[in-house]
Amino acid sequence: MSEEEKKVTLGELEMATRKVVHSGEAPRYYTNNSEIAMTSYDLHLKFAIVESADATTINVKDQAIISMSLHHAKALLGLLYAYVAQFEKQHGPLSVPGIEEIEIPYETVAVKVDSNA
Repeated sequence: MSEEEKKVTLGELEMATRKVVHSGEAPRYYTNNSEIAMTSYDLHLKFAIVESADATTINVKDQAIISMSLHHAKALLGLLYAYVAQFEKQHGPLSVPGIEEIEIPYETVAVKVDSNA
């Protein structure tokens, strides 16, 4: 079977794999501060870098805002989980203090959903 004829099965979805060819150069950023916002249709990821902080203020420089459909965000979540799980399998568990206590403010999840969804 040639590379073009290989099939990938994702749940009930089967699709042929295709080679991805990137063109152009994209800017590359490091981030140590992230924010998430959501609408009924989209998820917005804001990436920034902390420039300074004191007892009352954290000053961040916004780097990029990436917007995507919630379907795309869920697919990305699965890919990120798989990559982190692979890393942890090879190198041991990552410790992220406080991750279990993360709560989303009610107003960010009280989203009107289309009745056709």
